[in-house]
Amino acid sequence: MAHYNQGRSNATPHYVYEELSSSTSIRILKIQPSSESTDTVICELDEEVFQPGKTSALKYEALSYCWGTAPERKEIKIKKKQMHYPFQVSPNLESALRALRKSVEERFLWIDAICINQNNIDERNQQVTKMDLIYGNAENVCIWLGPGDDRSKLAMDFIKNNVLRLWDFDKLCENIEKSQEWAALITLMKREWFSRRWVVQEIALSRRGTVHCGDEEIDWQAFADAVSLFVEVESATHRLSDVMKMNAEFHHIPNFFGDVSSLGAALLVEATSNLFRKSSETGSKEPLSSLEYLVSRLSAFESTRPHDTIYALLAIAKDTTPGKKGSEGHDENLEGMPRNMKYVVTQWGREKASKQEYNVDYKLPAEDVYKEFIEFAIGKAPGTRALDIICRPWAPPVYEEGEPTIIEDAGLLWMSPARRYAQRVRTAKQLPSWIPSIEGAAFKMGEHPTAGWKMNRRNADALVGLADGTTGQRNYFAAGTRRFDPKKLRFKKGKGFHAMFVEGFIIDKIATKHEKAAGGEIPKNWPRREHWEPVESEPPEEFWRTLVADRGPNGRNPPTFYQRACKEAITRIVKHGIKTKELIDEGRCTIISQFLRRVQEVVWDRCLMRTEDGRLGLIHEEAQEGFEICILYGCSVPVVLQRCVKQPEEISVEKDEDKRQ
Repeated sequence: MAHYNQGRSNATPHYVYEELSSSTSIRILKIQPSSESTDTVICELDEEVFQPGKTSALKYEALSYCWGTAPERKEIKIKKKQMHYPFQVSPNLESALRALRKSVEERFLWIDAICINQNNIDERNQQVTKMDLIYGNAENVCIWLGPGDDRSKLAMDFIKNNVLRLWDFDKLCENIEKSQEWAALITLMKREWFSRRWVVQEIALSRRGTVHCGDEEIDWQAFADAVSLFVEVESATHRLSDVMKMNAEFHHIPNFFGDVSSLGAALLVEATSNLFRKSSETGSKEPLSSLEYLVSRLSAFESTRPHDTIYALLAIAKDTTPGKKGSEGHDENLEGMPRNMKYVVTQWGREKASKQEYNVDYKLPAEDVYKEFIEFAIGKAPGTRALDIICRPWAPPVYEEGEPTIIEDAGLLWMSPARRYAQRVRTAKQLPSWIPSIEGAAFKMGEHPTAGWKMNRRNADALVGLADGTTGQRNYFAAGTRRFDPKKLRFKKGKGFHAMFVEGFIIDKIATKHEKAAGGEIPKNWPRREHWEPVESEPPEEFWRTLVADRGPNGRNPPTFYQRACKEAITRIVKHGIKTKELIDEGRCTIISQFLRRVQEVVWDRCLMRTEDGRLGLIHEEAQEGFEICILYGCSVPVVLQRCVKQPEEISVEKDEDKRQ
């Protein structure tokens, strides 16, 4: 055990963790009080034994914050046996500890970076399986958005004094004098905390939460209501962007706020409001969403480790519970337990058993964690759409190990220095095509010269709906009633490849590929390619239905006026050279704007194509003439595949590898 000699000024040993005494134990951080903000933060770590179904005897709060990945570190002290040991934390965590420290009494917090020995992977695996207990038993979750400034104070005051006054809300949305306040609110909603994947679970599992930004504090539910109101009015009517456009101070920019419904803050509020239903029998929270849905829907949220793309959502999914290999079997902690407590524990165990235990293992390569998730999602989904998961972009890049350097990428400058450091110059591994990269996601943060950073469309929407049927009606299945056969699924990993084997058939081949709809703009030549003169005749049904993927809002059947809207819009585009975005932004016709927004969702950066059998369709810009169009049993849409011909020597190597396995 290391000892701290307070008389020495150099080579001071750092804090050394003691092993937890039980598999049901956690550590709680006790922050010593101080009335001076400049005083060093001094803490102690106490062990607390958790019993399932039993409220913790120690009243504590949990901290939800951003780790950050910058190399800079701040020092706090952890007291142990009358000695003060240095402990390194991120600047953001150190500022949170200072802000939350009380002046007279101790404060008890659970903080993952300190209460878990992050260098002990086995402990980390074990503690991740307890997140539902840790956050569910906390008296409160303190949400730390970071140090405050004038804009964050303006936003917090705006929420408390204006936004939540519902009888005055319509007037507020039309008041040009409140433009600065709305701009401050959207800036607060873009803080780094709202991009973290773990926060979804931390908020969803909490009893209550408080939002802290510098010295300002507000109840989480009040903050969530304000975000929900803002997103609702802006998404439905764009009234707030119209107000901003009238204000010369904001340069008359149309669509000033961008797609607010895709911001992390909006997704978080929506998700945490609808993730659980309270049981009428037990009063406990019952998860409503599958793991597949959560991973797909919450792909905008980031995590430091690729593994947490999956692990951070296990405790809030209806079909999983986080587990650890070797954790099954007899638990010595039940010995000597009173009968009534054993009953409570047994009931808790049965509730856990209704879900499938999902192995948490940070020692696994990230691509293997992704493969395990794909296999799990396929096994849980209905047979007619079991393979839809391979068509939704969700997987963050996996990097080769190596020394990082800071990259000054203009596309990353909206981030804090800590997050820019996280985007390090490393070599990304080539993931299999059946693990779709998050780079294909529909929205991404982008910088406007005067409006700052906002969420903008970067790709078309995936043509498969979300799991759980939560986004509308799904009324098309490419393979008809033919279902996925789980017995046919297998995976194979070898040198330079990672394959998934499924069943299906080839239906056609790409014959001609036309120019892409760059940035969602309909190319002038597209109508001519289909021998249609917009001024003289109605649009061919095949053409206009392709532009909207034969769907209207929320995946339902397209409205009957789409054909007329198509003619009116494309006549202006072809005859007058007006761009799609201009027609939407000028806002002179809401019907045309609605149609064109749907078109952008479908065609953005996709190419028009004809098949050898004369079918019209849209393809990814990287698809080429000669690629084959296939139906996979269990995938609700056709897929484009490139035939891969292996050389004899490659086949020989694979056979040798098969023999060794």
